[in-house]
Amino acid sequence: MTAGWMALLLLTMKLFPDVPVVRAIHDSLIVKPLAWLDSLERRHMLFALVFIGIALGGFEMIAVLGSADVAALLAWDISLYLDTVIAVWTMSTIGKARGAAAYLRSRIAGLLSRRPSARTRKRRARVAAARKPANDSDADGGWAWAA
Repeated sequence: MTAGWMALLLLTMKLFPDVPVVRAIHDSLIVKPLAWLDSLERRHMLFALVFIGIALGGFEMIAVLGSADVAALLAWDISLYLDTVIAVWTMSTIGKARGAAAYLRSRIAGLLSRRPSARTRKRRARVAAARKPANDSDADGGWAWAA
């Protein structure tokens, strides 16, 4: 019966869009609910999803918690947690994407610049410096002090 009324209402709205009653029905059934949905924020939608999930699948939990009010508080708590997790995940993803973009930009800029690399210095053979013996060296066999 309800589906028949909805089909008749839809057909009326489709065939006679300029009739004032149809415009009023369109405003009350389409425009106002869409404006209300547009005003919702992410946290409200998360709360609605979690609460619907608890209400549909958590009959035992509602019975244990005592009332639907406590279940609503639990759903609000879970939705705040999920909202925080989503926000942190988004921020970390943005940070990683920016780092990857900067790395790729530097690599591409290095490939496109094609400037000659700096010349390397020629290597010279190291000459071992001849050092004078120290004051306390044992160059004479170590017996000079004994004399």
